[in-house]
Amino acid sequence: MLQNHLQTINTNNTISLIFHPNIPMDITTFLKDNNFSSPLLFFTTIFLVLLVLKQTKLFYYKSDENLPPGPTKLPIIGNLHQLGDKPHVTLANLAKRYGPLISLRLGKQLLVVASTPEAAKEILQTHDRLLSARSVPSAFQQPSLLPHSLMWNECNQTWKTLRTLCRTEMFSVKALESHSRLREENFAKLIDFLRKKQGQVINMEDMIFTTLFNTLTSIIFAKQFIDLADENETHDLLKETINKVIEYAGRFFEGFDLHGTRKGAMKEYKKIFAYLEDTIEERRACVNSSTWSSEKAQSFLDRLLENGFSNNQIYQPVLELLVAGTNTTTTTVIWAMSELIRNKDVMSKVQKEIKNEITSDQITNSQLSKLTYLQACIKETFRLHPPVPLLLPHKAIETCEVMNYTIPKNAKIHVNLWAMGRDPNVWDNPLSFNPERFMNSKVDFKGQDFELLPFGSGRRACPGMPSGIKSVESVLAYLIREFDWDLPNGALELLVAGTNTTTTTVIWAMSELVRNKDVMSKVQKEIKNEITSDQITNSQLSKLTYLQACIKETFRLHPPVPLLLPHKAVETCEVMNYTIPKNAKIHVNLWAMGRDPNVWDNPLSFNPERFMNSKVDFKGQDFELLPFGSGRRACPGMPSGIKSVEFVLAYLIREFDWDLPDGDDPSKLDMNERFGLALKREKPLMLIFKQRN
Repeated sequence: MLQNHLQTINTNNTISLIFHPNIPMDITTFLKDNNFSSPLLFFTTIFLVLLVLKQTKLFYYKSDENLPPGPTKLPIIGNLHQLGDKPHVTLANLAKRYGPLISLRLGKQLLVVASTPEAAKEILQTHDRLLSARSVPSAFQQPSLLPHSLMWNECNQTWKTLRTLCRTEMFSVKALESHSRLREENFAKLIDFLRKKQGQVINMEDMIFTTLFNTLTSIIFAKQFIDLADENETHDLLKETINKVIEYAGRFFEGFDLHGTRKGAMKEYKKIFAYLEDTIEERRACVNSSTWSSEKAQSFLDRLLENGFSNNQIYQPVLELLVAGTNTTTTTVIWAMSELIRNKDVMSKVQKEIKNEITSDQITNSQLSKLTYLQACIKETFRLHPPVPLLLPHKAIETCEVMNYTIPKNAKIHVNLWAMGRDPNVWDNPLSFNPERFMNSKVDFKGQDFELLPFGSGRRACPGMPSGIKSVESVLAYLIREFDWDLPNGALELLVAGTNTTTTTVIWAMSELVRNKDVMSKVQKEIKNEITSDQITNSQLSKLTYLQACIKETFRLHPPVPLLLPHKAVETCEVMNYTIPKNAKIHVNLWAMGRDPNVWDNPLSFNPERFMNSKVDFKGQDFELLPFGSGRRACPGMPSGIKSVEFVLAYLIREFDWDLPDGDDPSKLDMNERFGLALKREKPLMLIFKQRN
């Protein structure tokens, strides 16, 4: 009934609802129909809602401020609806449209984002004093813990004391040298573990996480909590807790804490704090004993206890060191290995350098310093895949002017490292992995070169940079020296979720081939008959017609991009007797087309034979199969992508037999999807591979 008394007006992208009192209306009937027991309750509710909106300033935004430009903001939510599940990508695209410094609203919170080296320098150096406060995520707004935080506390005396202790005891040159033995011991265990694992399922992320976690706990607590060979409840608890803390910290909306972030985060904190309490008390008893002397200190914890830190003062910085020291380093190693496996010429150069420069069993810090090409690969990994794509948020202490725009007091500020690393105005061929760009370059990641800032810059720069870099260098050097990581062996990396469409296609193709043994047998037979040399050439690939049919069938059932990237109408036009207005957003649903029974027989079955005597191709002229799109917006990388898929599958299938772990029935393999820009498997593909005879 209410709709009869409202008029909708759309002006300047703002939708307004206007109530018409002159239209006759039975207020009693209206209240009854809308579950209001009395007029008093109704009008009280309306009054309170309007009061809250006014007081919280959620209903409107001032337009007279000289803020950095940005997209139109909706009432109440601002731009929250635009961020999506990859805010760093969304913000990078917005920067292309609005400029290097943009502003958005997340509820009542003003967000400013810097996306170029020039803008980053303004935030992190020129105006560092006024913009160095922290915008604290809900997950860390815990009154008992925040005052003792390294990452989120204000720049006060407690914060300075903690940073000084960390720099002296954990990150100084002297500390790094004294910790080198612990690193070497843990990396040696990693190599021994890998040597025993051929033919078994290995999750690379878990393996590297465990190694780095044990290295850190050896330094912090002088003990290890988990074992590479025994993924028990302790391992699961610690890893799951760290991952959840990171998830909570990454939530953008800090308004009403609708997700229960603070409560959920505190629950995770208590789990890990309870686990660490016995270790802390055990060491406290030693430090407080009459026989204690500083010479007996074995760990960072001992130094904290010597300085009189309570348990609450210890918990938060220790947790932050564990989170930052394991997650970001693991992420960097995984991305570096992914790029090296994809770029065989780069891998060969790294292997050659390591062979020439490292002659002893143990890899020392002095030897690592000679691996200049490996260091260039790490810099290139930081550029393309920064472990923290948006630097931890700053907050404006006072209103200030930046690049001729006003940043108001209490504004939240991010620096988008991901956008800067892929900016064609900063880097040549920014999407290519090219370590040579750093070989004769003075650009470093220590905070003075604003085009490469994986550890930040200024007073809020990460104090753990020296330790993190040393860990990444050491892990990569050991892994690359001890093992060949060719494409077939690189199939282990299938366990790590890919991010590009080629990886997604290979994983779906392998999933279907493992499920359909008869199809796998036909592909193996074809490869055996057609490829007789060690190297697989382009001319040989062209003869693998059945493999090509399998790839087409994979594209049909599992298009890597289920909805083609959106088009937009330049002008209003008529399509199939309907009007599509100017600026309308348009998607083509490839997933629906590939499973349409009006187009395909038995559309849900994986049947490559349907393409064996068919002229249907994926080059954009056959509209029932368009994995790369069509027309002027078709993907220009199609030839390269197809060749990559063919090569990877041909090598994997020729060299190895593939099965599911534990003898699981292949026909029951979980094929659920996870929607995103790329349509990936919901669960990782875990396979056992054995060398073929």
